[in-house]
Amino acid sequence: MLADESYEGKNNVTFENVTIAAHNANTGIMSYDQLNSSSSGLAPATLTFKGRNTINMDADSNTSNDGILLFNNYKRVGEYRITSEEGSTLNINIKSGKERGQGITANHYSSQIPDPDHPSITTMEFKGDVNIKIDRNGQDEAENNGFGFYSSNSIGNQKQIPEGSKMEAVFRGNVDIVATPVYDEQGRPKSIGSAFAIDGKYSKVEVVGGEDKVVKIKGDIFAYNGGSVSVNLANKDSYFEGEAHIGKKSFAKGKNMFALTVDADGNVLPTEQSIDSTRKSLVRKQESLSKLDDELAKLKEELAKLNENDPKEKEKKEKQIKAKERSKESRIKSIARDEEKIKEYEDFFDENGWIKDSAIDDKTKNTVNLKMSNGARWTVTNDSMLKELDLSEGAQVEFSDSNKFVKVSVSNLKGDGGVFKMYGDIVKGESDKLITRKGSEGTYIIEYTDDAKAKTTGREFLKLVENKGDAENTKASYELNVRCTEQGGWCFALGESGDSKKVNISADGKRDFYLYPATLSTGASSSVLFGEALYQLNAVSDETLVQRMGEIHADGTPQEDNNVWIKRVGGKFAGSRSDYRVGGYSNRYWGFAGGFNRTGFGDKWIHYKGLMLRHLQSSYTPEDYAGIGKIYGRTAGVYSTWLNRESRAYYDLVANIARYKGSYGLTNYAGKRVESDEARLNAYMLSAETGRRMEKQDGGKTYWWQPEGQLSYWFTRGYGFSLSNGLSAETDNFRSLMGRFGFRAGVDGLDGGRLNIYGKLMYKREFIGTIRHRFNGSAVEEFKHRGGWLEYGLGVVHRNAENGRQLYFEAQRSSMHTMRQNWQVNMGVRSMF
Repeated sequence: MLADESYEGKNNVTFENVTIAAHNANTGIMSYDQLNSSSSGLAPATLTFKGRNTINMDADSNTSNDGILLFNNYKRVGEYRITSEEGSTLNINIKSGKERGQGITANHYSSQIPDPDHPSITTMEFKGDVNIKIDRNGQDEAENNGFGFYSSNSIGNQKQIPEGSKMEAVFRGNVDIVATPVYDEQGRPKSIGSAFAIDGKYSKVEVVGGEDKVVKIKGDIFAYNGGSVSVNLANKDSYFEGEAHIGKKSFAKGKNMFALTVDADGNVLPTEQSIDSTRKSLVRKQESLSKLDDELAKLKEELAKLNENDPKEKEKKEKQIKAKERSKESRIKSIARDEEKIKEYEDFFDENGWIKDSAIDDKTKNTVNLKMSNGARWTVTNDSMLKELDLSEGAQVEFSDSNKFVKVSVSNLKGDGGVFKMYGDIVKGESDKLITRKGSEGTYIIEYTDDAKAKTTGREFLKLVENKGDAENTKASYELNVRCTEQGGWCFALGESGDSKKVNISADGKRDFYLYPATLSTGASSSVLFGEALYQLNAVSDETLVQRMGEIHADGTPQEDNNVWIKRVGGKFAGSRSDYRVGGYSNRYWGFAGGFNRTGFGDKWIHYKGLMLRHLQSSYTPEDYAGIGKIYGRTAGVYSTWLNRESRAYYDLVANIARYKGSYGLTNYAGKRVESDEARLNAYMLSAETGRRMEKQDGGKTYWWQPEGQLSYWFTRGYGFSLSNGLSAETDNFRSLMGRFGFRAGVDGLDGGRLNIYGKLMYKREFIGTIRHRFNGSAVEEFKHRGGWLEYGLGVVHRNAENGRQLYFEAQRSSMHTMRQNWQVNMGVRSMF
């Protein structure tokens, strides 16, 4: 203990490879200026640390335990200096007492009226490493501080700090400080745990850091009443875990915040209660002023009506008027004083009694500046308010966790390439938030955690970045680390209000940044594409007569009762990118079918009645992300086909029952693998086709054209998927009514009568075709196929009359609708026996 009770002389103390183990004492190293009240004071002193020094405080019974305590509060004390040499290490390990546990603290003026002629000075320079660990020791109600400067704890005018006062500390080596607060069940801090608590307008701490210095801070940082803290985290091993704030002392609230946190000069503002009283008084005074005006007007009117022959009455009225005017003048001055008092209060406090950000920025010198680079990390445990945040080169600010949302408010944001990791509940409209109060510059990445289980509807939006400064000073831009963040069935992009196409976000001219629905999530999109591929397989199954059995008009008069046929089909569909919800995709499909029919002969009609089986499968891939979906289908059907020998007209009736199964897998925008379970469903189809061939003979060739029409109805049962990421996707029953009208035209009799060729042009139209999907029971999205498109192609038929065999081939494609058939090849063989 240094307690020399004098201002004379000088104390120089050197600690080299010293261990102080205090098992009963409550202080390891202490200066005390008031040991003897009759001769208070301290002489100048320098404490120097060399080598490896350790202070252990482990007395459980003490009210408070301090590692180094400089109690330099008297109105006159000598200058104190603490230095540690480069290459040295200072370890301070504290077990918290019942009320307090502190590592290094210095106090000025907390119990004495300052003497302006003798400013107090305390400086510290740590060139070596400093490690401070505060063990709570089960004392959850105690106040724990790693490093503290206190020079304005007194309230009122005694708080005036003399010019020339100084409390400064510089950390140049590695730093490791642990002094954590205690949180309640809601994640709110209830007991102080500050790594740095810096109080007073001449109090300043700088942690120099650097690429070769590791800085670890676990605990809060508070700078108040003019205090200043600057911290540099310059590598991936450096981190800060805690709250940083320039607008409060620990967890002070409401009316106490002015005196305790932002006033460095001993100002006294009215209390909230006195302002309420003043506001009520102001209303009464304004009402009485209006009443005085009325009374004055009445007196002046009465004066004007008086007879000149009544001087006494006139004199009386004039005196009354002058008295009223004096009262009015006094009332106006009183109103002005009340208005000034209210304005002074409102300049500092908002309507809820909280100190305004503008008051802290413009009327105080409270400063916490945090510079981060090269992968350094800050985990924000509570709402924080800084003067300046410099975030560059992959340094990351993580906003607490998903159980508690916090705000980080920065007067000025600068840097480039920094990362903000944020959480939120987009359905409730709650989230972490970054606020810039004055200005910003640079480009930053925002990471927002996906939540496939969220019950979004696609109508939500969420503000993540709020800019309060002028638009000209708000230059920073932000982008997600992925294309969009998946929230339930929707994927939300990041942008300004005008970037949103689906939801309307009112623009405020401040360049705020929002999450807004941009497209369906990858899981939801793949579920939609499953429905699209299913719809397309139904369309492929809805084949024409010539695609199924070849050219029955070329049979002539069949000589056999039985037909058997087998065919193969393959092709590719492409989806239109016009629907922003799913983007483009491709769907490759292939399959085979076979059938048997008996042939009946009448005077005018040839009748084919048969059974068929089909296998189809498809594989679809989206364009915007990696993924693949597969569908397998088996179909059983019957058909009845009638051909008129004379008119060459035909009628074809078909009924099918299909059984499908399928699933999909994908890699989402965040690079995570997502798999669906398997869906199984049934579909039912009825189709009617008719046409008539018209021919013209020319030598050995026959030229023909054939108008055709077809109407098909499909009913497909609903189905659902459960995805590995938690998304639930359900598809309702859907129907399709598709019409086809057009013609085929060709020539028969080529190659000695064996070869027929033709071309076709068809107009197809979907009359229903709406597929409705539901995601997590909340989002409902409809995809409509109603509309028309063209289908065109070429075909070749080769027949052998001797053996009753026919080979047929057709290739086709379509124009773009909601989808386009890029190509399809259909080939088969039919044989009579």
